[in-house]
Amino acid sequence: ERTLEKYARLVPLSETEKERVLKEVERERSFVPIEIQENLSFDDMAKLQLNLPDLSGIFIEEGLSRFYPQGEALAHPLGYVSVVSADDLKDSDPLLTVPHFRLGKAGIEQYYDKILRGKAGIRKIEVNVLGREIRELDKQEWVPGEDLTLTLDARLQKKTYDLVKGLSAAVVVIDVRNGDILAMVSAPAFDPNRFNMGWETKEWNSLMSDEKSPLMNKTIAGAYPPGSTFKMVVGLSALEAGVVNAETIVSCPGYLQVGSHTFYDWNRGGHGKMNLKNALKFSCDVYFYEAARQTGMDRIATMAERFGLGLPTGIDLYGERTGNIPTKYWKEGRHSDVWRQGDTVNAGIGQGYVLATPLQLAVMTARIASGGKKVEPRLLKQTVSSQEDFKQVRFEDMKLPKAHLKVIQSGMNAVVNEKRGTAHALYSEDAAYQMAGKTGTSQVKRISTRDREEGSLQKDVPWKERDHALFVGYAPVKKPVYAVAVLVEHGGGGSRVAGPIAKAVMDEALRLYYQEQAERKGKK
Repeated sequence: ERTLEKYARLVPLSETEKERVLKEVERERSFVPIEIQENLSFDDMAKLQLNLPDLSGIFIEEGLSRFYPQGEALAHPLGYVSVVSADDLKDSDPLLTVPHFRLGKAGIEQYYDKILRGKAGIRKIEVNVLGREIRELDKQEWVPGEDLTLTLDARLQKKTYDLVKGLSAAVVVIDVRNGDILAMVSAPAFDPNRFNMGWETKEWNSLMSDEKSPLMNKTIAGAYPPGSTFKMVVGLSALEAGVVNAETIVSCPGYLQVGSHTFYDWNRGGHGKMNLKNALKFSCDVYFYEAARQTGMDRIATMAERFGLGLPTGIDLYGERTGNIPTKYWKEGRHSDVWRQGDTVNAGIGQGYVLATPLQLAVMTARIASGGKKVEPRLLKQTVSSQEDFKQVRFEDMKLPKAHLKVIQSGMNAVVNEKRGTAHALYSEDAAYQMAGKTGTSQVKRISTRDREEGSLQKDVPWKERDHALFVGYAPVKKPVYAVAVLVEHGGGGSRVAGPIAKAVMDEALRLYYQEQAERKGKK
């Protein structure tokens, strides 16, 4: 107790910490070291070091600690390590009983924890009645943990995080050729080092109460109405069902009447006569209302699942949500209510009961860009010991008619690269950077007739009631390399908010890609 009093004069030590140390002193044998404090600052360490002659029995040990140099930018995909909890001790690994051992608690750290931690060595020793070691009887060497190489590009990840910092957003960039996730950003984020070093109560409470949910990885755990980004799936299902072809014309007066309910187009004046390509280009709601109504929800749901919607992607992270692709059986079971034609019409523009994660939307877009290959996402590129690289990946063919995919791809191309497309502002003169895409704006709050007439759809409404902004796309148009999905929670219009972010992210991804290609040619 006297030693602890001397210690506390040099470095602050709370009463709780003092009590803990004294309890451990009573419980442990006299020769077992007791930790007083960890993560000392350099100044505190220096004060103690200088006064060690007066601190009988105290010594300083230098230890190793996990450190994340990228901080917030990679917080969600990497995760963090933290102290072992009582539940963790159900795992019989003796490593977990080592004082102050750290365990993967989220992200890659958690998913590959056993590979990263390695295996403990074992020593069997003979001790005397006082517990002191006499001799070693047996020894098994420890096995170091694996080093993992991820698909993430730290440069692109940082650039992407900087673009959405301050927003509540999610961005995923995927290589359409092999499923590599190059960027997976969820904003706002947190400093993963604090889970290892310890949080101040005020900081932790601030994180927990933040309405933008910084602790949630929105790329996999956020399920949102996909809005108009779902129209490609509806279009493909209608083509496959034979209810439309590339030249089928639907007249859009600005609304569709279904029974007593009126479903409005985002363009109150209507779009006039639309084929499928132009319906995507101008994001004509009425075209897809009608296409969905004629196709039926079951066919749409089947197509959606082929594109990875409503199903887990199998990404190497825990906590992935499946989103939701509704059917009449689902509604009967979940809501004890019958499926109505209006539900199908609503689903035709990615509203109603339809939900998707940003990762699912990126996978969907990659499958369109790849020409109908079943692209599967992944974060692990290789383990260092095996040197196993998955660059050459052969994905299953989805067996979609090439003519159908060509119509959808031409519509997405027109969105950006033809005049009056909903995202023509993202057009690039350089063909190497031209992107095909689709804007999306999904409603959070149902719009009443009065709201619509007053024109107060997004003006002066609370943040949490504003529309989500979405954009999905791929580039280059002629020979796609990357696909991107961007979601900005309560951000408003997809073309105005999400589109420019997607363009900036894709430009950086392609710049790095062309730079690496040039470097490889230079080496050869």
